[in-house]
Amino acid sequence: MEAKQIAIVLALVAGAVVGIWHLQLASASIFVFREGEPATSWLAVMLGPGFTLVGTVIAAWNRPIGGLLLIVAAAIASVALGIGDGPAYGNVLPFLIRVTVPMVAVGATCLGLASRMKKESHAT
Repeated sequence: MEAKQIAIVLALVAGAVVGIWHLQLASASIFVFREGEPATSWLAVMLGPGFTLVGTVIAAWNRPIGGLLLIVAAAIASVALGIGDGPAYGNVLPFLIRVTVPMVAVGATCLGLASRMKKESHAT
């Protein structure tokens, strides 16, 4: 196995591990939602931790699309949480650390590997 193939496998395995952890976070969050929970909370949970595993699976077949979806979903989830949490914003930093940063890291890695492989295929 070449180094770039190993990097792809490691990125996808890391994404799957983070995705499973995030899925547990999302399911726990949904069960503590109260009646009349704002739509921003649902959006933050579904596009944040609820989407990580899905985005990683998409990236396994199409790294640029999966990587981009992970980054966009993380950004939308963070904005939704910020809107719903304001003006206190006490939950935003933990969300960024536990959800957004890992999602963006996996997404950016997938995008970087895809563009690197594309450049290498054009060079040969």
